[in-house]
Amino acid sequence: MKNNKTINFLSLSIIIIPMFLTYYFLNSKEIIWKNTSFHYYYVILSSLIALVVSAAAYIEFKKMRSKRIFLISLGFVGVGVLYTFHAFITPGKSLFIFSDIQTQIKAFIFFGDSSRLWLALMLFSPEILNEKDDKENYSFKVLVVSGIILILFSVIVSLNPGLIPNYKTSDGKDTVYSVLFKVVTLILLGITALKYFYSYKIKPNLSVLSLFIGVLLIMETVIIFMVSKPWGSIWWLAHNIFLLSYISIGSGILYNLLTNEKFEYFDVLRKVEEYVKNLKVTNKELNILANIDLLTDLPNRSFFMNILKKYIAKSKKENNTFAVLFMDLDGFKKINDTYGHDTGDKVLKLAAKRIKGSIKKEDIVARLGGDEFVVILKDIERAHVSKAADRILSAVNNSMNIEGNICDISVSIGISLFPYDGSNISVLMSKSDKAMYRVKKKSKNDYIFYSESSSSSTV
Repeated sequence: MKNNKTINFLSLSIIIIPMFLTYYFLNSKEIIWKNTSFHYYYVILSSLIALVVSAAAYIEFKKMRSKRIFLISLGFVGVGVLYTFHAFITPGKSLFIFSDIQTQIKAFIFFGDSSRLWLALMLFSPEILNEKDDKENYSFKVLVVSGIILILFSVIVSLNPGLIPNYKTSDGKDTVYSVLFKVVTLILLGITALKYFYSYKIKPNLSVLSLFIGVLLIMETVIIFMVSKPWGSIWWLAHNIFLLSYISIGSGILYNLLTNEKFEYFDVLRKVEEYVKNLKVTNKELNILANIDLLTDLPNRSFFMNILKKYIAKSKKENNTFAVLFMDLDGFKKINDTYGHDTGDKVLKLAAKRIKGSIKKEDIVARLGGDEFVVILKDIERAHVSKAADRILSAVNNSMNIEGNICDISVSIGISLFPYDGSNISVLMSKSDKAMYRVKKKSKNDYIFYSESSSSSTV
């Protein structure tokens, strides 16, 4: 393939040089171009070329199975049909009868604009359709059925031109409806052109370049039709540029067919969306790794400390109370030494499940590390704290059968209350920890409030 500078020069030449040559020729041969019969046969020939491009695109689709190529083929089927009816309604050569010339011109212009809107929709539609190619939705049968539907639509409109809103004023200018029709076409083509441009910048490819040039030429066509009137030289220049647009697109497709080159479209925006989506998933996974204890699926120490900080701030503001229960499993080291760490991990997972099942859904349980756990009981009275602690003791102090190994453990619990025992994280954690060690030294398998830990009594 030629280098980028050569390709860029050729593409610019394809757009600019024919415009100047056509404009000069049209002005020199005005008597020919104002002949309606010439328009009739010119547009019929253009429609046949569009169908040839459609056939080439379908053959390329059969090879590549690219949805984008199939829709290009479908787009040119529409051009072939709608542009043919544009010819069929040519003043002086019309195959249909109209009540007046104004109505005929309205239908005449409508079919020309419809052919470009249809092609713009097909070129744009891959951006909004599902990426997955469905063989049932992309087949020759679909092309044929779509062509038949477009023919029926065109016949109905041609026989009933009153279905078309007022499209042209008496002096040949576009109405608001006509302008809107063209503006929508330009928006679709503009987005499509940007997509092809970015694709080509990343992956220089002659077929993608031909599509980019073709889309630009169609945009030029729409703009020229918007500012010109029928049978003028500028108006005829638009016809030639439109024909040149799908000759450009067809050339790129034929190049692929004749050289066995691949159609390499690179969807930049979709790739960015995929990257952002993958980044969100990665961030979510990293957040889990940062905040969740992977063994027990409980919040880890870091996450718990953040939660406790928020609880303190909220409780100060709302004048609420809560309890911090610091827990350490009794006899866990012996299980590790006797049965191994794999069994010990399973004991930790089961103990975590039992502790979590002993508290309310709105309460928080976390693993601090090793065999240490901590619980926050929200906005709760002292008597309710005692009942919750009793439930935890009862749940944990049950034998565990781990793959045939009977593991007996219990739990020691130290309790601090906000705001009575402290109003910041370090104090609350320190006091619940000290209360827990008091239980360890005394009897284990029990709980004690920090306020009572200075004496020998427990609740």
